[in-house]
Amino acid sequence: MMKKKKGKIRITLISEQDGTSHTFSYRGEWFLKERSVYVRYIESDENDEVRALIRYCEGELSLTRRGTVRSEQLFVKGERRSGHYRSPHASLELEADTTELRVHRQGDGEGLPIPPFMLEWKYDLISGDIKLGRFHNRLYIEEEQGS
Repeated sequence: MMKKKKGKIRITLISEQDGTSHTFSYRGEWFLKERSVYVRYIESDENDEVRALIRYCEGELSLTRRGTVRSEQLFVKGERRSGHYRSPHASLELEADTTELRVHRQGDGEGLPIPPFMLEWKYDLISGDIKLGRFHNRLYIEEEQGS
C-alpha cells in the first residue's frame, strides 16, 4: 500500500515560553517533497494574515513566516543557528540554541512522518547577547476527516 503524500490537516500548536503556555489552532495542509515533510498554514487575527511554512527533515526543522511579519529560523538539536524577525515595529537578528528536536509518530518510525504526528522542539532564543526566552513548542498534526 502506497503512503499518502499530501492532505488537509488540523494543527494544534502549544507554545510555552518561560513557563507561560499558549495554545493555537489552525487548518492547513501537509505534503512530502524530496526528503522533507512540509506543513503550511495561515496565522491570522483581525488585523493580519501571516503564511507559515514548516519544513522537517531528519534532525532539522525550519520555520518561515511571510506577511506583515517576516521571519526565518532554523532549529538543529545541539546547535545554535541564526535567523531573523521583521515586522513594522521591529527588526531583529536572532539565534536559536536548540536543546531538543523530536518527531513523535505512530507506526514503524521509518522514513518521513505522515499524519498523525507531533513535532516537538525546545530552544533558547537569543538576540545579540540577550536571551529573549526559553521556548518549548509542540505541534500536533492530524489529518482532516474526509481529506
